[in-house]
Formats: sequence, C-alpha cells, structure tokens
Amino acid sequence: MPENNHKDDLQARANELLERAEEAIERSDFDRATALCTEAIGLNSDNYQAYHMRGVCRVERGKHDAGVNLRSKVLKLDPTIMKGEYELAIEDFNKALEIAMYYPRAYHSRGLAYMLKGDFDRAVADFTEAIEYNPDNADAYRDRAIAYILKGETALAIKDYSEAMELTTTPNTPRPPSWSFYLRDVRERREQDK
Repeated sequence: MPENNHKDDLQARANELLERAEEAIERSDFDRATALCTEAIGLNSDNYQAYHMRGVCRVERGKHDAGVNLRSKVLKLDPTIMKGEYELAIEDFNKALEIAMYYPRAYHSRGLAYMLKGDFDRAVADFTEAIEYNPDNADAYRDRAIAYILKGETALAIKDYSEAMELTTTPNTPRPPSWSFYLRDVRERREQDK
C-alpha cells in the first residue's frame, strides 16, 4: 500500500505542476511552463498530457518570439516561423502518442509543428488523424486547409475551410462532452474494419 500512496502523491504533484504550467502559458511565460512540464514528467514519465503541454510550449515559444499571428506568417512563408523548437516539440508529441495513441490534441499539435517546419505532407497526415478522432474539430480542419494551401492543393483547402466554417457557425449543434466520445467511435469503427 505505501508504494501506491507514493505514486498517488507523485501524480497529484505532477497534476499541480501542470496546472501551474497552464497558468504560465496563459501569461505567455513559455520558459516557465516548459520547466514545470519537465518537472512533471520527472515525477511521472507516463503523463502524456505533460509531454503534450511541453511540446505546445516549444511551438508557442517560436510563435511568441516571432511576435506575429502564426497563420499569417505561415501563409506568407515568412522565415521567422522557424524560430521554435519544433524538433523537440515533435519528440514530445511522439512520446505523448506513444503513451496515449488516441489523443487527438497531440496529433493536431504535432501537425502544427510539422507545418511550421515546412513538412506539409506530415502536417496533413496528423491533422487528418486528429479529425478522424474528433470530426467536430474546426481548428484541425482550418489548419489542414492551411497546409493544403501551402502544398498548392487549393480545392482541398477550400473544402476544409468550408467544413471549419460550418462547424464554427452552427450555434445549436449538439456536441459530445469530450473527445473520449470520438475515441470510442473510432475504436469501434477500426474494430469493424478488421
């Protein structure tokens, strides 16, 4: 029993650190948030949310350092978008997905990192995966549209932008309480396909 109590204490401390990291992110203090996430990972190396959040901090740091709107910079192919720690972020997202392979936020975030690196094919693949797990993710459709534009695939971009707009402009659309609903649905569909 004492070992379980110790694990519970470590998990509680890790969760507390992640809450503080979220607060730091809200203040755009990405260095502090990254340090808090790293500390949480040290307490619980299986915490996929800590890896995801640290990866997000690494991407956000590059966006913040550039001091401009991400999407406008990507669309202009501005070289300053390369300031982020995208390789390290991708490693964190990979680790999060290794621990929790059905975590759509990590696919979406990794897609952003790939897009910022200029790897538009991988970005599209990750946004597609995020959409498969959560078909109501307007942000994933919008970001995949941007990747399609950068690849020169305008027709697909228009289709995705239209879907993103439909998802964000339908005010009374009932939404499931969380992405776990989609997890079950995707898993069931994959099992049926086997």
